[in-house]
Amino acid sequence: MSGLPANVVDLEDKIAPKSAQALNIVDGADVSDVLSGNGLAALESDVDEQLLITVPFSSHIKLRGLRIVALEATDASSGPKEVRLYVNQPNMSFEDVDSIKPAQVIELTPEHLAGKPIEVKPLPFANTLSVTVFVASNQDGTDRTRINSLRFFGFAPSGTDMSKLESQKCTSCGEK
Repeated sequence: MSGLPANVVDLEDKIAPKSAQALNIVDGADVSDVLSGNGLAALESDVDEQLLITVPFSSHIKLRGLRIVALEATDASSGPKEVRLYVNQPNMSFEDVDSIKPAQVIELTPEHLAGKPIEVKPLPFANTLSVTVFVASNQDGTDRTRINSLRFFGFAPSGTDMSKLESQKCTSCGEK
């Protein structure tokens, strides 16, 4: 994937979509629609341009990048511009965005919103269980922000599957 380190994978299968949440979205919108699929669904802000999206993962991941797609719309909505990423803060609210330091702040360009991947700093995202995406502003300064697709890329470290371990007898301890 151009713009991201080699060997990264789409982490869609590591997302816990039923636990994902978004604040300040229009009625009827579902955050899981933009976390999977073809990007034709849309998540749109309601009261103002800000969005707060929390995406939990089913296991620890090493996040290396993301892609935020915002297709041009005919209405008064606009794609995100300033995005702040928070790591392992699953219960954030809008009141928290100024008191908790983001792991990374990203200024999105129209190229990003057309599908160009966004690389993240490896260290803050090395042991990630959730990512909270705060959209602080949008491209056109409108009251509505639109996201059609939000994808995460990185690695899901493989660990030992404890269910497959077998009991072993200790011959040096006198077990029989």
